[in-house]
Amino acid sequence: YADLRNKAWYVHALYSSGYTYKGRILGHHVGGGGSDLFVDLGILDTGRLEAGINFDYEQRSAASEPATEKHYQLGTNWSYLISRAGSGWTLGGGLYLERIMNARYNPGEERDNALVSINITGNL
Repeated sequence: YADLRNKAWYVHALYSSGYTYKGRILGHHVGGGGSDLFVDLGILDTGRLEAGINFDYEQRSAASEPATEKHYQLGTNWSYLISRAGSGWTLGGGLYLERIMNARYNPGEERDNALVSINITGNL
């Protein structure tokens, strides 16, 4: 859980207004004036296959915007260990579906997004 409505933890002697750009916090995808709740459940099977399901709920708001954006994201991810010998090559992927209410801070505007990811990692 991240509550970014209080910018105090981003204040620094060099950045008296916080680590921000145009009043929005840098370093977290929710930005300033928002909150983020993320839950992830992972399962390990035989040491080779890992799978998980996750849920993310975000509220993004700013004083200058007419509405608060609300993001609901449901996702699944997996990885499979291809080789254990030294290189540790892994094949992975995920599917994430998102619904945004008050998209772009416009009251009543809704938006649906989908993201598919595929990755291969290992040591050369």
